[in-house]
Amino acid sequence: MASAYPEEAVDPNADWKRIGIFAGHKFHLGHLKLVSQLGYYLYYPTKYLDRIYTRIGIQYMMSKHIYASILLKSHYAKAEGLEVGIGFKL
Repeated sequence: MASAYPEEAVDPNADWKRIGIFAGHKFHLGHLKLVSQLGYYLYYPTKYLDRIYTRIGIQYMMSKHIYASILLKSHYAKAEGLEVGIGFKL
């Protein structure tokens, strides 16, 4: 933020770590899962966006243990990031 938006006057040495809690669910549709989560940051030292966030997206089960996912994380109507991942489920 400090280098990308110098007009915001963000401290480049600010603490970037966050600790949060969330609740969510997965709606199963065969190999596809619709994922939604609602979260709250307990520790959020940088006042960048609001403490409440949502994550919505899909997961696709490629095999019994391997899945691919794409999720959008947003704070109300302001998107923070798009998460793309591959995971292993025990």
